Amino acid sequence: MKPLDGTKIMVDDTPLINNELGNTRRGMGICCDSKRGLIITNTISLVLTTISMIGFAVAYSHPNWEEEVMDQEVIDRINGSYVPSMIINGIALAVNLLVIVGAHTYNIYPAVLGIVYIFVHVIYTLAIEAPLARDTDRKDLQVLYITWPIVWGAIMLFWHILFVWEVKRGVMSRETYDREKYSCCCV
Repeated sequence: MKPLDGTKIMVDDTPLINNELGNTRRGMGICCDSKRGLIITNTISLVLTTISMIGFAVAYSHPNWEEEVMDQEVIDRINGSYVPSMIINGIALAVNLLVIVGAHTYNIYPAVLGIVYIFVHVIYTLAIEAPLARDTDRKDLQVLYITWPIVWGAIMLFWHILFVWEVKRGVMSRETYDREKYSCCCV
């Protein structure tokens, strides 16, 4: 049924919110809505952080690891970074879980905490762990400790900021999610 005055009729019953973005995220090549993007990236981060912690703990507990490294400066750096790395990664697990719960409940505060933590983690990684990689000829370590934190941090920041922005503007909420949900591959 088309109204006589030319206005459009909404198909769903969610409240109409003034949204200048409209559906431009589809035009920007974004693969999903901000809630889903936030949950997916934090889940990936949760899994990668867990694998990293397990790998670091296994390598560190290996009885002969110091003999295999054979460079006292590297041994001292690893010994000095083990506990701080485990603490910072443990905090990362907690923040990831909080952000995932916050996304499910449309609460921006865990996402804001996630934004702060992303900056802290990238700075920590570049200041503490990257020097180990810089002093080696191994390109894989340089990518792992220098390039990856910056790239992944930027991806994470994008989803956190977009989610906070959309929730604050009223675009993303429990009431509007049926209209806003979008995914190119997993709906």
